Amino acid sequence: MFDSERTQTIKGKVTEFNWVNPHSSFKVEVTGPDGKTEIWAIEMNTPQNLVRNGWKRTTIKPGDEVEVVVRPLRDGKPGGSYISITLADGTKLN
Repeated sequence: MFDSERTQTIKGKVTEFNWVNPHSSFKVEVTGPDGKTEIWAIEMNTPQNLVRNGWKRTTIKPGDEVEVVVRPLRDGKPGGSYISITLADGTKLN
């Protein structure tokens, strides 16, 4: 499903954040070089594991500008498995 051999960095605006078991997730609206937007679906770990890495239910919310590093989907669709995020204030979380 995810390409474990590659990473990709995307920048955009959070449109949705789901703090749920078994995997939290969020979506990011990314504008490409051609001006077209895509919604990237990012799968994360469990809320319990995210808390251990400094996350809270309120860490991100719709409208937040973020930079996200993911392992992209193998099929080339806009999505991936979460590696890290950099928030607008420069805070980086793994």
